[in-house]
Amino acid sequence: MKKKLLSAPTFESFVIALRAWRLLLIAGLIGALIGAAVYQLWPPPYRAMARVVVDQNLEQALPEAPDREVFYFLERETQKLEDLAWSDEVMAQVMAKVEFTTITQLRDGKLQLSQPGDGGWRMYGIDPLQANARALAVAWADSFTDSVQNAVMAALELEAVKNELAGLQDNTSEETQKKRLRLEEKATELEDLSHGIHPAVQVSRSQKKDIAAERVSSMGAYILAAALSALFLTLLFQTFSEKLSGSTIED
Repeated sequence: MKKKLLSAPTFESFVIALRAWRLLLIAGLIGALIGAAVYQLWPPPYRAMARVVVDQNLEQALPEAPDREVFYFLERETQKLEDLAWSDEVMAQVMAKVEFTTITQLRDGKLQLSQPGDGGWRMYGIDPLQANARALAVAWADSFTDSVQNAVMAALELEAVKNELAGLQDNTSEETQKKRLRLEEKATELEDLSHGIHPAVQVSRSQKKDIAAERVSSMGAYILAAALSALFLTLLFQTFSEKLSGSTIED
């Protein structure tokens, strides 16, 4: 009896269990009601999305580069931008605008990033309150855009400083040496401010008004998941009940 009970259910066992369709129907209805109740008692948080357009201007940055070099360039520059999006600098700006969360919470789920690359970045804010979710998404998109634009300005200025330094290489006068030291200090400062961002990058907000905030999951998803779970458990129970009763009769 023990060997037969622990053996895998056969197709015939499932067919026999399916004959109890009334019980399965009731189980599905009860599961759907439970799913709806869970949704009402513990609803999922709201999620709002703000879109930011990132254009890395490949035709300007790499006008005649092979495809492989372009691929690595995009991967490298996208990683820099993504690191900046989660940086202390940007998180501090978001905190200053929303004032109802912490940096740890922002990085642990209140903010989510989707589709980073050359094109539209989806920046999500998640919170139990609809207004807060919308405020998070807008604050993050604005802070990221401002930080990238400031970094690009620093990168452009850094290029000008480097060109000026290159023009002083052949001049060894004392005054020139002092100027070179000042320019080198400025270049070091600008390198930190640029975050290594390429000066050809352009970032802009594509959606500033009517930011929608919706539940992360719908009630229908809860109802369907609960109903299917109830049907599966009932079918499994029926199948093993048939095996158990069959084993008892044989014994």
